[in-house]
Amino acid sequence: MIESNDPASPELLVDVSVQWSLELRDVAKLGPIPATMTLLPPYPNPFNASARLSFSLPKAGEGMLGLYSLEGREVATIADGYFHAGWQNVTLEAGDLPAGVYLARLAAGSEVATTRVVVMK
Repeated sequence: MIESNDPASPELLVDVSVQWSLELRDVAKLGPIPATMTLLPPYPNPFNASARLSFSLPKAGEGMLGLYSLEGREVATIADGYFHAGWQNVTLEAGDLPAGVYLARLAAGSEVATTRVVVMK
């Protein structure tokens, strides 16, 4: 948790740059498309430079994968847009992200999945 020493402004804003790209190779190793949305823990976890998040959607559609502090504040949008049905990989680059525990949250349609992400510096 990051706190400010300024009592007039107890929240500290940190500029975070997250780069992402979808990788479709090697996802066939994960198996067939599950009937429900699945978000796997990142690999590696904990990490300090980058980690891979793998997820599966039962059907194509709009979705959003975000990174949140444990207090529920959105820290970064990892991926946002249209996703195909099936397994997909997203690379999360830590960049200037402070060390700590975060939650990756995938929302698509009426489904939501979360997993813990640990950044070490």
